[in-house]
Amino acid sequence: MSFPYVFEYEGHLYMTPESSETGEICLYHCSDFPMKWGFGSLMDGVEAADTMIFEHQERWWMLTNLRPEGCADFYSRLYAFHADSPISTNWNPHDLNSILIDAEGGRNGGLLRDSDGALHRVGQNQGMTVYGESFSLFRIDELTPTTYQESLVRTVQSDLFDDQIGGHHMHAADTCTVFDLIKWESV
Repeated sequence: MSFPYVFEYEGHLYMTPESSETGEICLYHCSDFPMKWGFGSLMDGVEAADTMIFEHQERWWMLTNLRPEGCADFYSRLYAFHADSPISTNWNPHDLNSILIDAEGGRNGGLLRDSDGALHRVGQNQGMTVYGESFSLFRIDELTPTTYQESLVRTVQSDLFDDQIGGHHMHAADTCTVFDLIKWESV
């Protein structure tokens, strides 16, 4: 499973991996780290990609990319939902859904908190020939059930290594930050 977004709630680890082909937003509960995970579902009847769940201002939020009916596009439409608990099956849609429509950064790529506690959403930037050509960091300036504002902080280009052609994911928890790279390999 790609995009294994992991979060903690009441002392337990949970994961929402990319599960668009199942027609639901899956939730896994870790019973014995790292090998034992139980399965559940947060939302049925949706094709969702790259779901992130986090707490913000005493409310649990879900940011996800939904595929509109009759369209193959997971890349540009960002939706928000909120609930009292991250393991709820009753998620309330944001009043402005979809809260963002943009091929440059609309698809989730991770979540970061800076040293001041501000939230930053990583957005994937799709290239003409490369999935995840680069990514951008957006500071979430306002997130309520009726408002959403984010501002671009920086775009990270794919030039860390000579043979790198892309990167589309970055996530941090405590002192650990992970990211991915796409590179050319000779076969």
